[in-house]
Amino acid sequence: MSLLDCLKGQNFSHDYFKSIQYDEKGFVFFIMPFKSPFKDLFEKHLRPLIKREFQMEAEIATDRFTVSGFTEKIWQQICESCIVIADVSGWNANVLYELGLAHALSKKCIIIARGKLKLPSDLGHIDAIKYTYSFFKKDIIGLENKLTSAIRQVLDRGKIKSADFINWRQTRGPWLIRDKELELVAQLITPDAYYIWSPVPFSQYLNIKFRLKFITQNPLDFRVSLFATTPNETYQSSNHLLLISPWEYGGHRIDGLVSGRPSQIVHWANKFPLTHGQQYYYDVTVDSQQILLKIDGTIIFQEAIQTFRQFLIKPAHWGFSSVSGHFIVSELETIVQ
Repeated sequence: MSLLDCLKGQNFSHDYFKSIQYDEKGFVFFIMPFKSPFKDLFEKHLRPLIKREFQMEAEIATDRFTVSGFTEKIWQQICESCIVIADVSGWNANVLYELGLAHALSKKCIIIARGKLKLPSDLGHIDAIKYTYSFFKKDIIGLENKLTSAIRQVLDRGKIKSADFINWRQTRGPWLIRDKELELVAQLITPDAYYIWSPVPFSQYLNIKFRLKFITQNPLDFRVSLFATTPNETYQSSNHLLLISPWEYGGHRIDGLVSGRPSQIVHWANKFPLTHGQQYYYDVTVDSQQILLKIDGTIIFQEAIQTFRQFLIKPAHWGFSSVSGHFIVSELETIVQ
């Protein structure tokens, strides 16, 4: 069972974790030790910085009064925030616990740390902002500049860009491109796949959202394909990942291929059956931590990116593929970094 499932209350004792349906309020939530100099740094410099540079509010746990428990209040603030900034200086246990909650909710997190703090392996792959808090103005300005840049990157990442298929490239058809709509009609099962991909690669972050409608009964598969190198004519063209959903009438899986041979298969059977004539909303995220697929808001699979490092060498290309089926992709939105 995943941590998120536990937090939803399926295997957890606290009722307030059962609902995560809080709307984001557009503020920045700071997680930090409640002692000097951290609270002084927040009140004198970081809270004014957020207001001045982004016209957003910054909150800490003590900003709100509630008759509910303290942990429930923090949970609500994390859920409602659009960005979480965690100061992990001193390895405060409460800070790490709250940061874990934020990661479980896939919140946009920025980590800061005072001094030369070595991050543990679970956080070591995430870039952290190191700072010195002193009487020297240059130290404060340095932290403010780095934090401003990091927040701008996060906010820019959140800007959805509508996309079309006009400049997409395909190796095998029959793909039909109609501006913002893509259709495949392939009724016969083929030993190779029909590939089409975006000319814009990604290196740090990929989020794609689109609607997928199945025209015929039980297509064999639909794949979001992530190519380690530029795709060519066949499976042998590239090491790549295939996010196959659906596969065999309702199952889902991830294949990692090297020279056309599956080297890693993660399989979920009958998790989200899909039927013809229906339209589904896909949401795929690939970042430094995980690969995540949601269909109509339901998590279909969520796997650590380390599992697939050998198949996904960035910058990578991305696109769609199938060996058989008749479906239409529309309303594509992308965030690529």
